[in-house]
Amino acid sequence: MRTLLAVILAALPVLNATAQTKQDIRGFFAGMSVDELSKNLRAVSRGACSNSHDQVKAGMVLCRVSDGNFTFYLTRHVTPPVLKGMRFSFSSTTPFPQMIEHISKEYGLAAEHRDLGSGHTIWKLSMDKALELSYRGEYMLDLTSHSLTAIDIEAPVNPAPKF
Repeated sequence: MRTLLAVILAALPVLNATAQTKQDIRGFFAGMSVDELSKNLRAVSRGACSNSHDQVKAGMVLCRVSDGNFTFYLTRHVTPPVLKGMRFSFSSTTPFPQMIEHISKEYGLAAEHRDLGSGHTIWKLSMDKALELSYRGEYMLDLTSHSLTAIDIEAPVNPAPKF
């Protein structure tokens, strides 16, 4: 299992570099190490993050930035932990249809699922990653790696054999 994770993690930066669509939110991307995450957080948050050892171990880091809040989800059952997804919550006066257009342009693709009535839209960034926009009083932009989430769920169920 760890070998598979190492192969996936080694490929992620290459995939991000060669992909034709944007695969991150403000430079944060699925597969990012905790060290990279901490370094980038220091640059954007001015110390307004809860990235203590206990929170990293619990799998979640909360961070306030000038125009919203980040919630970073880390693998809990994979060593070393990596970023498997994130949420950026923010307020905006931009109407939902125009926000969809803006994000579609920024990420270079059209939304795959669009439900204006429920305030929910999905973009498939790659075979592995999805971007979701929701509106419920504020906007929530979620980026998720399905493979890292699945590996994290399977890890405690299928521990490495002990010889």
